[in-house]
Amino acid sequence: MSFDNLYGELANRLVLQSKQSMNLAQLLPYDGPLVQLVIQEQNELDRKLQEMERSGVNMGDEGWPALVILAHVMQQNKRCLLAYHAQRLGLISTAYWDAGGAAAHVLNCLQENMSLPEIRYLRDYGDSVVTYRDDISADDAVDLALGITRPPKELMVTVEAIIAPGPIQTQSGTIDFKYGQRYILLKSDVEHLILQGYLKEVV
Repeated sequence: MSFDNLYGELANRLVLQSKQSMNLAQLLPYDGPLVQLVIQEQNELDRKLQEMERSGVNMGDEGWPALVILAHVMQQNKRCLLAYHAQRLGLISTAYWDAGGAAAHVLNCLQENMSLPEIRYLRDYGDSVVTYRDDISADDAVDLALGITRPPKELMVTVEAIIAPGPIQTQSGTIDFKYGQRYILLKSDVEHLILQGYLKEVV
């Protein structure tokens, strides 16, 4: 069997497009014709493999290496197709959240580079987010598109009370420390209690 047709090269071109898209951090135009060519190649490889299996090619036969190579190329093509589409959907999802959950804005910016299934994906994704938000907050009090800001770790400390100092007034409010219990607090609030031996820092 001849491999002059260079199976797998088309799928590699999809991966190169994904890498270029990642380097530019932007959604490139959907290459529908190339995707279709890869799918056609997959169908052709599948037909050839079925023919070889029907002809009874076994390990050790002359045609066995060709069968193994074709099966490997089919798996590689599948991974390339999945990677190409996953990378694109990742960019679309990120654009959705960067736009504060405004699917219409994302479509206005990216629609010319999107395929019809990607447009449907974005709309369905947005609908799912809205449905989820309504399920957990009927009065729209929860904004899922809002970023969650966590305090830097170095500002907070986990402590355990080894001597109960009783209620202590801190910037975070009054805390009634109990022996053996752990607390996550501002380091500036409890640093003096650590130095005095009432609390110990838990790493």
